[in-house]
Amino acid sequence: MGRRIPSIAIACALACTPTAAAALEPLARYLEAGRSHAAEARETAATVTARKAETRAERAGLFPALEASAGYTRNQFDIVARIPNAAGGFDEATFTPRNQLDASVTLTVPLLDLAAIRRTQSARASEQAAVRDRTVALVDLDDRIVAAYTNLLAYEALSRSAEGGLDAARANLEVVRARESGGLASDLDVRRATAQVAAAEQAIAEASLRKRSAARELEAITGIAVADPIPAPPADLRAEAALPTWLDGLEGTDEVASARTKIRAAEANLRARRSVFLPLLSARATERLTNAAGFGQPAQWAVGVTLTARFDVQAIHRARAERANVAASEARFDLAKRSKRLEIEDAHDRVESLRVRAVAAASEAEASQAAIAVAQARYEGGTATQLEVVQALRDGFVAEASRIQATSELSYARAQLRLAAGRGVEDLR
Repeated sequence: MGRRIPSIAIACALACTPTAAAALEPLARYLEAGRSHAAEARETAATVTARKAETRAERAGLFPALEASAGYTRNQFDIVARIPNAAGGFDEATFTPRNQLDASVTLTVPLLDLAAIRRTQSARASEQAAVRDRTVALVDLDDRIVAAYTNLLAYEALSRSAEGGLDAARANLEVVRARESGGLASDLDVRRATAQVAAAEQAIAEASLRKRSAARELEAITGIAVADPIPAPPADLRAEAALPTWLDGLEGTDEVASARTKIRAAEANLRARRSVFLPLLSARATERLTNAAGFGQPAQWAVGVTLTARFDVQAIHRARAERANVAASEARFDLAKRSKRLEIEDAHDRVESLRVRAVAAASEAEASQAAIAVAQARYEGGTATQLEVVQALRDGFVAEASRIQATSELSYARAQLRLAAGRGVEDLR
């Protein structure tokens, strides 16, 4: 979650152009759409579906299984036995007919299969881990959407400021030309005023490019087109709640919960590996049909019980590997808790730092606007030079851009704090 909003102040002022008639959707709408449209979300959803299917497949191993087979054999010769009977005749029995037919149906019922039970438990634990991994991936996706949305609001706000600066620069150019015609301004003053107009137009062009880029990214992730009017970023300068309130839910955050679930999955895998040494008790019933029964019956059934046990040296080493995986999962869980605590603490500190910066930037922007008005009034009164007016306009552009950037970064930092703490993201409009 260390993504930062691209630097905006370097452009001095940014601009954008209208693209649609409808209003911009709220952030919550984009977050909801991203969870169904984004490729990352669809990938994690498919992974969860696959894990659920694997769990059902393992559970099915505990149910009875029915097997049927049939075969045809063409033999070169018949094998027929003739045996005298008590009536003085002969009894014939075909042991191998020329056209031999065989069929069988077998029902196998597992009576006690602890290995299959543990494999099912392991698959279920892996399914739960996949669900948690999906929630973590969705948090990262939300962070990308919030970043793109915040950039969009910032560039729109800066475009409006730049357009206002362009109007001021053009008005100043008209004043300078009027003074030049009266002999009160030089050709250099006109050139400076003209250059200021060109600089404002360049800032608008730069902003238009960046706004379109942010809009394309937001639309690519969520599938929702960006539409005007786009509101200004919120100028929320309030302080956040104390840090302990944000750390209260540390254990329940998605990253920590995911790491905890993976410990359970590793433990379930270890039990499944060890279960290879457990015996399997099953019952079997078979019905056999054949035209090569000899003196027997063409249709016969048989039932039985089988106890199977296996000793495998390879399984011992695999179990040791799973035991090491359990230890690694426990270490990753401790790391996840520590990293999450640091992430929340850093996010909280960043919000406070950016809040102070936003307050200072707002004061500086207000002072710069006042300085522009004073410089223009003095120039029109003949007590200031055109260079002072141009410098005041440039300072005003930079101050207003810095104010909007600070406000936008503060909004994004607040969203990151909430994502880190496992809370919902507020609307940034």
